[in-house]
Amino acid sequence: MDDSVRTSHHISDLDGLRGLLALLVVVFHYGLTTMLNYITGGLTQRGEWGLCVDVFFIISGFVLIRSYHDRPLDSTTYFLRRTARLYPLMLLTTVLATALASLNGSPQPVSLVLANLLSVQSLFGLASINWPSWSVPFEIFIPVAAVVFFGQRLISMKIIHAYVILALGVAVGMIGIVQMTPGEMHGFPRAVGGLAIGAALCKLRARYSAPPANAPFTFVALAGMVSVMAFADQSWLILAIFYPLAIATVWMACGATSVLSSAPAQFLGRISYPIYLIHIPVLDAALLVSGSAFRGGFLTKLALCCVCVGVAIVLERIVEQPILVRLRRSRRQPADAPLFPSPEKSGDRYLS
Repeated sequence: MDDSVRTSHHISDLDGLRGLLALLVVVFHYGLTTMLNYITGGLTQRGEWGLCVDVFFIISGFVLIRSYHDRPLDSTTYFLRRTARLYPLMLLTTVLATALASLNGSPQPVSLVLANLLSVQSLFGLASINWPSWSVPFEIFIPVAAVVFFGQRLISMKIIHAYVILALGVAVGMIGIVQMTPGEMHGFPRAVGGLAIGAALCKLRARYSAPPANAPFTFVALAGMVSVMAFADQSWLILAIFYPLAIATVWMACGATSVLSSAPAQFLGRISYPIYLIHIPVLDAALLVSGSAFRGGFLTKLALCCVCVGVAIVLERIVEQPILVRLRRSRRQPADAPLFPSPEKSGDRYLS
């Protein structure tokens, strides 16, 4: 089989996977994991649900290499398109989070606000005012740096190099996740590791296509990965199997049509980026309205999740869709390579 990256079809399971993990991040931050803690006797009280972001990095690396093969761009154009895709929603949610922090009695230093508004805070080890946005600067600048330094070599990557990059990605990513402590993201190694793993998987997946009928294996890998997140605090040995399970999940999802391709999962996939960035401002707004720490019961927290989904839908309609339409219209088709499907139908609509 040809080693070139194949881009002939839309991978719907990756959309669903991203949507499910985004919802899991919201559930964790809203305190809806208390029921799971009760069932497990407190063993999941300090689960590392933030590892969902590491899977986002892997998916990003995969679809970005796929997209770059389809549409090679010079570094300037790539930077402008990447920024146009990710920055507007980050800017909006950062402004909201900054305003709500001030209203809640926690005004932020001007230098920190400026770094966040420019989407460079994580690059300098600074805190993100809107917590989840710590990953966005890495999503913007690391792929751009890869295009600047490697260019067309990203497309012509040899299989042996893909294996080396995969191994290095796992090693670097493990440095980040093993060192995670409250208040410390160790974001750079996690981002570099995840994006590198995804890029290597894209190349290997094109070389070693697996049969499509592997949906049960996708579910098993996904269940194992979520279990690792839930019990990660029990032992670092549990964390050691996170990347193998994450790699297996993404690999299987690339060749399966499972429950992740169902309408509910695809709906979550469409709003995954908005819901990921807006859920903390929604929570901050609830704190402001309640006048005290948000300690509602299960139904109250569930209602807040529904509000968050509603806001994410609005943002997807008024912010995401116009951007995607403009990017699609400005896109120029290479003469010698097929394009991805249009953004409305492509698994890359959220990341490319």
